[in-house]
Amino acid sequence: EALRALEVQRGRYLVEHSRGSAGVVAIEPASGNDQARVAATDFLPSLERNEGLHINNWTPRLVWSGPLRRERAWFALGIEGEYDNGLVAGAGEGNAHSTTLRLGQTAKLQVAAGPGHLITALYAGNFERAEHEDLTRFDPVETTLDRKTTLHFAALRDQMAWRNGALIDLGRAVQRVLARDEPLGRADYVLFRVPRPETSTAGPNGVAIVSRPKPA
Repeated sequence: EALRALEVQRGRYLVEHSRGSAGVVAIEPASGNDQARVAATDFLPSLERNEGLHINNWTPRLVWSGPLRRERAWFALGIEGEYDNGLVAGAGEGNAHSTTLRLGQTAKLQVAAGPGHLITALYAGNFERAEHEDLTRFDPVETTLDRKTTLHFAALRDQMAWRNGALIDLGRAVQRVLARDEPLGRADYVLFRVPRPETSTAGPNGVAIVSRPKPA
């Protein structure tokens, strides 16, 4: 509900998208207008009774838009969340849980500064945390990861148009992405295996040790 359009351009694309190597994914968030709107879905979680009663899945969504000042300024806000809690029987000693928490939001503000003059501010953010990533009954907790990912994107656009058809379109955007993977085992974390020559300093069985163990 928070998106108006999604377009993928694999070939030639306009100069407004700057330089790219493979293509462009153009995401157009919804805009507000003089009519206030509120929409909410999936606010009731899914429950599961397995080793007690707990939330199994929850994906609430909220979209809110409307005027800050009629015919002059508008806003649009979209918030969505996701929580998954999976119980894996036989993972290690007894059962274990693999949980994922995600929160995303988009915010758009538009101001009509004058005739033919529109200023747009946009923010998009996403936070995700996964505990015991890739947990199965054959891959116990000690072989899994705790994963954290955070993304922030902000943009400012200034558009000015005149009756003779002239147009000035200025914009600036910044993006920041943070990602962290934390192994849960106390042994060295192995990414790949390589053949072990006689002069190699690799570990037993040709294991290439590429990171240090997590402190106890």
